[in-house]
Amino acid sequence: MRPTESLTVFTQQIGRGLRIADGKSHCVIIDLIGNYRNANLKMRVFTEDGQLPPSITSTTLDLPPTCAIQLDLAVINLLDEMQRKRSPRKQQLVEAFFELKTDLGYRPTYLEYHLKARADSRAVKQEFGSYIGLLAYAKELNDVELDTFDTYRQWIQEVNGTRMTKSYKMIVLQYMLSRGSANWLDAITAEEAAPYFYRYLTEKEYRMRTDLADKQSKGLRSYDEGRMATLIAKMPMEKWSASSKGLISYENGVFSIHVEASREQGEILYGWMEEVCAYRLHVYFERKGLRIG
Repeated sequence: MRPTESLTVFTQQIGRGLRIADGKSHCVIIDLIGNYRNANLKMRVFTEDGQLPPSITSTTLDLPPTCAIQLDLAVINLLDEMQRKRSPRKQQLVEAFFELKTDLGYRPTYLEYHLKARADSRAVKQEFGSYIGLLAYAKELNDVELDTFDTYRQWIQEVNGTRMTKSYKMIVLQYMLSRGSANWLDAITAEEAAPYFYRYLTEKEYRMRTDLADKQSKGLRSYDEGRMATLIAKMPMEKWSASSKGLISYENGVFSIHVEASREQGEILYGWMEEVCAYRLHVYFERKGLRIG
Protein backbone atom coordinates (compact mmCIF):
# COMPACT_ATOMS: atom_id res chain seq x y z
CA MET A 1 0.00 0.00 0.00
CA ARG A 2 1.85 3.06 -1.24
CA PRO A 3 1.55 5.73 -3.92
CA THR A 4 3.52 4.99 -7.08
CA GLU A 5 3.87 7.79 -9.62
CA SER A 6 5.69 5.79 -12.29
CA LEU A 7 3.38 3.85 -14.61
CA THR A 8 6.14 1.31 -15.25
CA VAL A 9 6.79 0.66 -11.56
CA PHE A 10 3.06 0.53 -10.83
CA THR A 11 2.59 -2.09 -13.55
CA GLN A 12 5.50 -4.12 -12.16
CA GLN A 13 4.00 -3.98 -8.68
CA ILE A 14 0.65 -5.25 -9.98
CA GLY A 15 2.47 -8.09 -11.73
CA ARG A 16 4.27 -9.06 -8.53
CA GLY A 17 1.02 -9.00 -6.58
CA LEU A 18 -0.68 -11.26 -9.11
CA ARG A 19 1.95 -14.01 -8.88
CA ILE A 20 0.44 -17.37 -8.00
CA ALA A 21 1.32 -18.85 -4.61
CA ASP A 22 0.06 -21.72 -2.47
CA GLY A 23 -2.93 -20.68 -0.39
CA LYS A 24 -3.30 -17.39 -2.26
CA SER A 25 -6.84 -16.89 -3.61
CA HIS A 26 -6.74 -13.25 -4.62
CA CYS A 27 -4.76 -10.03 -4.51
CA VAL A 28 -5.97 -6.67 -3.17
CA ILE A 29 -4.07 -3.60 -4.34
CA ILE A 30 -4.58 -0.42 -2.33
CA ASP A 31 -3.15 2.68 -3.94
CA LEU A 32 -3.18 6.17 -2.47
CA ILE A 33 -3.46 8.50 -5.46
CA GLY A 34 -4.34 11.82 -3.89
CA ASN A 35 -0.88 13.03 -3.00
CA TYR A 36 0.93 13.23 -6.34
CA ARG A 37 0.45 14.57 -9.83
CA ASN A 38 -0.68 12.66 -12.95
CA ALA A 39 -2.46 9.93 -11.04
CA ASN A 40 -4.89 9.62 -13.91
CA LEU A 41 -2.17 8.43 -16.32
CA LYS A 42 -1.58 5.35 -14.20
CA MET A 43 -5.07 4.13 -15.06
CA ARG A 44 -3.82 3.39 -18.58
CA VAL A 45 -2.62 0.03 -17.30
CA PHE A 46 -6.30 -0.93 -17.07
CA THR A 47 -7.02 -0.17 -20.75
CA GLU A 48 -6.45 -2.39 -23.77
CA ASP A 49 -5.08 0.34 -26.07
CA GLY A 50 -3.44 2.64 -23.51
CA GLN A 51 -6.00 5.39 -24.19
CA LEU A 52 -7.93 6.72 -21.22
CA PRO A 53 -11.72 7.05 -21.49
CA PRO A 54 -13.22 10.56 -21.07
CA SER A 55 -14.36 9.64 -17.56
CA ILE A 56 -12.45 7.12 -15.43
CA THR A 57 -14.77 4.90 -13.41
CA SER A 58 -14.93 1.25 -12.40
CA THR A 59 -17.10 0.53 -15.45
CA THR A 60 -15.13 2.38 -18.15
CA LEU A 61 -11.83 0.56 -17.60
CA ASP A 62 -10.94 -2.74 -19.30
CA LEU A 63 -10.57 -5.45 -16.64
CA PRO A 64 -10.28 -9.24 -16.85
CA PRO A 65 -13.47 -11.13 -15.85
CA THR A 66 -12.09 -12.11 -12.44
CA CYS A 67 -10.94 -8.61 -11.50
CA ALA A 68 -12.74 -5.59 -10.09
CA ILE A 69 -11.73 -2.05 -9.25
CA GLN A 70 -13.34 0.23 -6.69
CA LEU A 71 -12.84 3.97 -6.85
CA ASP A 72 -14.05 6.36 -4.19
CA LEU A 73 -16.32 9.11 -5.56
CA ALA A 74 -13.75 11.72 -4.54
CA VAL A 75 -11.13 9.80 -6.53
CA ILE A 76 -13.38 9.68 -9.61
CA ASN A 77 -13.90 13.44 -9.40
CA LEU A 78 -10.16 13.98 -8.97
CA LEU A 79 -9.32 11.81 -11.97
CA ASP A 80 -11.92 13.60 -14.13
CA GLU A 81 -10.45 16.96 -13.19
CA MET A 82 -6.94 15.74 -14.03
CA GLN A 83 -8.22 14.51 -17.40
CA ARG A 84 -9.74 17.89 -18.25
CA LYS A 85 -6.62 19.80 -17.25
CA ARG A 86 -4.34 17.63 -19.38
CA SER A 87 -6.52 17.57 -22.49
CA PRO A 88 -6.12 20.27 -25.14
CA ARG A 89 -9.23 22.39 -25.53
CA LYS A 90 -10.26 20.65 -28.75
CA GLN A 91 -10.19 17.27 -27.02
CA GLN A 92 -12.05 18.64 -24.01
CA LEU A 93 -14.87 19.77 -26.28
CA VAL A 94 -15.10 16.34 -27.89
CA GLU A 95 -15.02 14.56 -24.53
CA ALA A 96 -17.79 16.84 -23.26
CA PHE A 97 -19.83 15.88 -26.32
CA PHE A 98 -19.47 12.15 -25.68
CA GLU A 99 -20.26 12.56 -21.98
CA LEU A 100 -23.47 14.40 -22.85
CA LYS A 101 -24.36 11.91 -25.58
CA THR A 102 -24.04 9.10 -23.02
CA ASP A 103 -26.22 10.98 -20.53
CA LEU A 104 -28.94 11.78 -23.10
CA GLY A 105 -28.84 8.51 -25.00
CA TYR A 106 -28.72 10.28 -28.37
CA ARG A 107 -26.61 12.80 -30.26
CA PRO A 108 -27.19 16.19 -28.64
CA THR A 109 -28.18 19.22 -30.66
CA TYR A 110 -26.02 22.32 -30.68
CA LEU A 111 -28.31 24.04 -28.19
CA GLU A 112 -28.38 21.00 -25.90
CA TYR A 113 -24.58 20.99 -25.98
CA HIS A 114 -24.59 24.65 -24.96
CA LEU A 115 -27.06 24.13 -22.14
CA LYS A 116 -25.92 20.79 -20.74
CA ALA A 117 -22.33 19.92 -21.72
CA ARG A 118 -19.42 20.49 -19.37
CA ALA A 119 -17.76 22.80 -21.89
CA ASP A 120 -17.97 26.33 -23.25
CA SER A 121 -19.96 26.08 -26.49
CA ARG A 122 -18.40 29.33 -27.74
CA ALA A 123 -15.12 27.45 -28.13
CA VAL A 124 -16.74 25.09 -30.65
CA LYS A 125 -16.70 27.71 -33.42
CA GLN A 126 -13.17 28.74 -32.53
CA GLU A 127 -11.80 25.19 -32.65
CA PHE A 128 -13.96 23.52 -35.31
CA GLY A 129 -15.61 26.33 -37.27
CA SER A 130 -19.03 24.93 -36.41
CA TYR A 131 -20.76 22.30 -34.30
CA ILE A 132 -20.97 20.11 -37.40
CA GLY A 133 -17.20 20.45 -37.61
CA LEU A 134 -16.97 19.05 -34.09
CA LEU A 135 -19.21 16.13 -35.08
CA ALA A 136 -17.02 15.43 -38.11
CA TYR A 137 -13.85 15.56 -36.00
CA ALA A 138 -15.43 13.19 -33.47
CA LYS A 139 -16.38 10.77 -36.30
CA GLU A 140 -20.07 11.18 -35.47
CA LEU A 141 -21.18 11.77 -39.07
CA ASN A 142 -22.16 8.98 -41.44
CA ASP A 143 -20.86 8.97 -45.02
CA VAL A 144 -23.73 11.02 -46.44
CA GLU A 145 -23.53 13.56 -43.61
CA LEU A 146 -19.78 13.84 -44.03
CA ASP A 147 -20.13 14.44 -47.76
CA THR A 148 -22.80 17.06 -47.05
CA PHE A 149 -20.52 18.77 -44.57
CA ASP A 150 -17.61 18.82 -47.03
CA THR A 151 -19.82 20.15 -49.84
CA TYR A 152 -21.50 22.92 -47.84
CA ARG A 153 -18.75 23.73 -45.35
CA GLN A 154 -18.55 27.37 -46.50
CA TRP A 155 -22.28 27.93 -46.03
CA ILE A 156 -22.29 26.16 -42.65
CA GLN A 157 -19.45 28.36 -41.43
CA GLU A 158 -21.19 31.46 -42.78
CA VAL A 159 -24.33 30.78 -40.77
CA ASN A 160 -22.30 29.91 -37.70
CA GLY A 161 -19.96 32.87 -37.95
CA THR A 162 -21.93 35.78 -39.39
CA ARG A 163 -21.94 38.74 -37.04
CA MET A 164 -25.15 39.33 -35.07
CA THR A 165 -25.66 42.81 -33.67
CA LYS A 166 -29.39 42.00 -33.77
CA SER A 167 -31.30 38.75 -33.97
CA TYR A 168 -32.68 39.66 -37.40
CA LYS A 169 -30.52 37.39 -39.61
CA MET A 170 -31.44 34.23 -37.75
CA ILE A 171 -35.13 35.17 -37.64
CA VAL A 172 -35.22 35.50 -41.43
CA LEU A 173 -33.39 32.20 -41.84
CA GLN A 174 -35.72 30.57 -39.31
CA TYR A 175 -38.68 31.82 -41.32
CA MET A 176 -37.24 30.20 -44.43
CA LEU A 177 -36.75 26.96 -42.50
CA SER A 178 -40.34 27.09 -41.22
CA ARG A 179 -41.50 26.32 -44.77
CA GLY A 180 -40.09 22.79 -44.53
CA SER A 181 -37.10 20.84 -45.81
CA ALA A 182 -38.32 20.81 -49.42
CA ASN A 183 -38.83 24.58 -49.69
CA TRP A 184 -36.48 26.30 -47.27
CA LEU A 185 -34.00 27.30 -49.97
CA ASP A 186 -36.66 29.01 -52.12
CA ALA A 187 -36.14 32.77 -52.44
CA ILE A 188 -38.32 35.12 -50.38
CA THR A 189 -39.27 38.79 -50.13
CA ALA A 190 -39.23 41.00 -47.07
CA GLU A 191 -43.02 41.21 -47.26
CA GLU A 192 -43.32 37.43 -47.04
CA ALA A 193 -41.06 37.31 -44.01
CA ALA A 194 -42.71 40.24 -42.19
CA PRO A 195 -45.55 38.38 -40.36
CA TYR A 196 -43.23 35.67 -39.03
CA PHE A 197 -40.57 38.25 -38.13
CA TYR A 198 -43.09 40.33 -36.17
CA ARG A 199 -44.63 37.33 -34.42
CA TYR A 200 -41.24 35.99 -33.32
CA LEU A 201 -40.09 39.29 -31.82
CA THR A 202 -43.35 40.15 -30.09
CA GLU A 203 -44.35 36.78 -28.62
CA LYS A 204 -41.72 37.16 -25.87
CA GLU A 205 -41.30 40.33 -23.86
CA TYR A 206 -37.53 39.95 -23.57
CA ARG A 207 -37.22 39.85 -27.38
CA MET A 208 -39.13 43.10 -27.78
CA ARG A 209 -37.08 44.80 -25.08
CA THR A 210 -33.93 43.82 -26.90
CA ASP A 211 -34.58 44.15 -30.61
CA LEU A 212 -37.62 46.41 -30.87
CA ALA A 213 -36.31 49.03 -28.50
CA ASP A 214 -34.49 51.77 -30.45
CA LYS A 215 -36.14 54.74 -32.15
CA GLN A 216 -36.27 53.04 -35.53
CA SER A 217 -37.83 49.77 -34.38
CA LYS A 218 -39.82 50.66 -31.27
CA GLY A 219 -42.75 51.84 -33.36
CA LEU A 220 -42.94 48.38 -34.94
CA ARG A 221 -44.37 46.81 -31.80
CA SER A 222 -47.72 47.44 -33.44
CA TYR A 223 -47.81 45.51 -36.70
CA ASP A 224 -47.31 47.50 -39.87
CA GLU A 225 -46.33 45.21 -42.74
CA GLY A 226 -44.89 47.98 -44.92
CA ARG A 227 -42.64 49.39 -42.21
CA MET A 228 -41.67 45.93 -41.00
CA ALA A 229 -40.75 44.88 -44.54
CA THR A 230 -38.66 48.03 -44.98
CA LEU A 231 -36.70 47.17 -41.83
CA ILE A 232 -36.17 43.57 -42.92
CA ALA A 233 -35.06 44.58 -46.40
CA LYS A 234 -32.38 46.87 -45.01
CA MET A 235 -31.35 44.75 -42.06
CA PRO A 236 -30.75 41.89 -42.41
CA MET A 237 -31.32 41.25 -46.12
CA GLU A 238 -29.14 43.96 -47.66
CA LYS A 239 -26.46 43.76 -44.99
CA TRP A 240 -26.18 39.96 -44.96
CA SER A 241 -26.04 39.92 -48.75
CA ALA A 242 -23.17 42.40 -48.71
CA SER A 243 -21.10 40.42 -46.18
CA SER A 244 -21.80 36.83 -47.32
CA LYS A 245 -19.15 36.58 -50.08
CA GLY A 246 -21.69 35.64 -52.72
CA LEU A 247 -23.56 33.03 -50.73
CA ILE A 248 -26.58 35.34 -50.37
CA SER A 249 -28.01 38.00 -52.66
CA TYR A 250 -30.71 40.62 -52.31
CA GLU A 251 -31.72 42.00 -55.69
CA ASN A 252 -34.96 43.57 -56.90
CA GLY A 253 -36.57 42.85 -53.55
CA VAL A 254 -35.74 39.14 -53.62
CA PHE A 255 -33.59 37.48 -50.94
CA SER A 256 -31.84 34.32 -52.16
CA ILE A 257 -29.46 31.77 -50.67
CA HIS A 258 -27.16 30.42 -53.36
CA VAL A 259 -26.98 26.84 -52.18
CA GLU A 260 -28.14 23.93 -54.30
CA ALA A 261 -28.62 20.54 -52.72
CA SER A 262 -30.06 17.16 -53.58
CA ARG A 263 -33.13 16.10 -51.66
CA GLU A 264 -31.11 13.87 -49.33
CA GLN A 265 -28.40 16.42 -48.61
CA GLY A 266 -30.95 19.23 -48.48
CA GLU A 267 -32.78 17.49 -45.64
CA ILE A 268 -29.54 16.99 -43.73
CA LEU A 269 -28.54 20.62 -44.24
CA TYR A 270 -32.05 21.70 -43.24
CA GLY A 271 -31.75 19.89 -39.89
CA TRP A 272 -28.35 21.42 -39.24
CA MET A 273 -29.62 24.92 -40.03
CA GLU A 274 -32.50 24.47 -37.60
CA GLU A 275 -29.96 23.60 -34.90
CA VAL A 276 -27.74 26.57 -35.69
CA CYS A 277 -30.69 28.99 -35.68
CA ALA A 278 -31.99 27.70 -32.36
CA TYR A 279 -28.51 27.91 -30.82
CA ARG A 280 -27.59 31.34 -32.14
CA LEU A 281 -30.91 32.94 -31.22
CA HIS A 282 -30.78 31.50 -27.71
CA VAL A 283 -27.17 32.57 -27.18
CA TYR A 284 -27.83 36.02 -28.64
CA PHE A 285 -30.56 36.84 -26.13
CA GLU A 286 -28.69 35.04 -23.35
CA ARG A 287 -25.66 37.22 -24.04
CA LYS A 288 -27.86 40.26 -23.56
CA GLY A 289 -28.30 39.13 -19.97
CA LEU A 290 -31.98 38.35 -20.36
CA ARG A 291 -34.00 35.52 -18.91
CA ILE A 292 -34.78 33.06 -21.68
CA GLY A 293 -38.26 31.70 -21.42
